[in-house]
Amino acid sequence: MTGGSAGSTVEVWTDDLGPRTFVRDLEFERGVLVRIETGGYGYSPP
Repeated sequence: MTGGSAGSTVEVWTDDLGPRTFVRDLEFERGVLVRIETGGYGYSPP
């Protein structure tokens, strides 16, 4: 983690709705959404 203060809580949630949409990583600091990153296409179950 960069730019955070000591003792802050950071959570990253991954939103993967399947192979036809992009994965999104949602980063929360102390319960506030601070960043959304978009990755590649989601997981396709076997």
